[in-house]
Amino acid sequence: MFAKLILIILAAGAIASSLLVLRQQKVETIHEISRAYQRQRVSEQTLWLLQAEIARRVRPEALNEKLRESELNWLPIPAIPVTLDQHAIAGAESLTNPGE
Repeated sequence: MFAKLILIILAAGAIASSLLVLRQQKVETIHEISRAYQRQRVSEQTLWLLQAEIARRVRPEALNEKLRESELNWLPIPAIPVTLDQHAIAGAESLTNPGE
């Protein structure tokens, strides 16, 4: 009878300690997720600030003025993918018909 009682106490102790280990792992995992979320928010905030700065510096009118000053034949990026031959033909047509 005494051996059974000792065995039950040892089993209960082992179960309790394993539950404590699992609980601690859960707390550590939640803490790591929270830290990762905070890092993500800081990165997103930095990205938003950089996007705002780019938008502030690159105004369409200033960009168009720089393109006119560069005297290069800049072509717009097409909305749908075209082959290189189609792009060259479109560029040649814009050179022959500048008013269109």
